[in-house]
Amino acid sequence: MIGIILTGHNHFASGVGSSIEMVGGHQDYFEKVDFPDGYSEEQLIEELQKAIDRLAECQQIVIFCDLMGGSPFKQSATLSVANPRLRVVYGVNLGMMLEFVLSRQFVEDLDETLDTLVERGREAIGRFAYQEYEADEPEDGEGI
Repeated sequence: MIGIILTGHNHFASGVGSSIEMVGGHQDYFEKVDFPDGYSEEQLIEELQKAIDRLAECQQIVIFCDLMGGSPFKQSATLSVANPRLRVVYGVNLGMMLEFVLSRQFVEDLDETLDTLVERGREAIGRFAYQEYEADEPEDGEGI
């Protein structure tokens, strides 16, 4: 099984994790590591390491971070350099998390799957702009 750690600033991990479990049900091998205001980077890396230790049964672990450059990302990336079981994905959104959580048992090539997941995450971002719908009238005035 592929383990998952979700981390981010303040209560991002517990909030998004709660949404994932509401939609997708309880998830095994799924850890949430928050980085609340007042935590040090040392406390964060300690909590990330505890989460990794709880996923000891997993051959591979993906750490999903809220954004690139922040402390959760930096500490996750640092841990991944020394641990070949770890992959790090940043800029995560709920849609891509759900897709991965619900399909991870079918993954054959983790790196290829994560590349596809990142692309799907980008495609899931957009902007709604309302436009009036105008029904086309048949040219000859008759119906169907």
